[in-house]
Amino acid sequence: GLYCTLEVDSFGYFVNKAKTRVYRDTAEPNWNEEFEIELEGSQTLRILCYEKCYHKSKLTKEDGETTDRIMGKGQIQLDPQTLQDKDWQRTVIFMNGVEVKLSVKFTSREFSLKRMPSRKQTGVFGVKIGVVTKRERSKVPYIVRQCVEEIERRGMEEVGIYRVSGVATDIQALKAAFDINNKDVSITMSEMDVNAIAGTLKLYFRELPEPLFTDELYPNFAEGIVLSDPVAKESCMLNLLLSLPEPNLV
Repeated sequence: GLYCTLEVDSFGYFVNKAKTRVYRDTAEPNWNEEFEIELEGSQTLRILCYEKCYHKSKLTKEDGETTDRIMGKGQIQLDPQTLQDKDWQRTVIFMNGVEVKLSVKFTSREFSLKRMPSRKQTGVFGVKIGVVTKRERSKVPYIVRQCVEEIERRGMEEVGIYRVSGVATDIQALKAAFDINNKDVSITMSEMDVNAIAGTLKLYFRELPEPLFTDELYPNFAEGIVLSDPVAKESCMLNLLLSLPEPNLV
């Protein structure tokens, strides 16, 4: 079985950001998967292709860690000027006889984190958290409970949980299932990679029309976090947290 990992450099160190599915019984896998990867001072995207080893005797050592057998390495430079174009930039990477084709597109942080005002009342994504909890008659939205429970059930030993990106199509499928209140969503989740579930939870919070700290209190949180007196800081932050609406605090 073949799979690839995608790594980006972050202030001098490469960090694993995504992993494809394992493709078995073929030498020409067609993953056709899309990932959203957050960058922090990154200049290079590195792709590593592995052969999945199901027997411990075939495992190899990479940078001191035991891993599956590496088939090839390759990388591309992340030039913002080149990637600013709205169109996908196609490229081919050759590494030790392995050929990987991929497309890359850059989205600025300002655009990706921008919260859009919403008057949506149905579904859960893009709807105020207080509206959802009132509709569901619960203290915590169903989507949050379901995702957290599944992640705690099988994701606590996953390296990079909440950091490694899930497949974008899986995340969108889960988003749609939660938005229409699909009764089989728990079955769908059990069949998906846990990173896609973590990605769905992050997307839910990112698409809230207002941050959990609220637009009104956010400046106060920003001021409180820089207080030099630890006692004053603790008191300030605690008072601010207790000032949040109950759905935001729980």
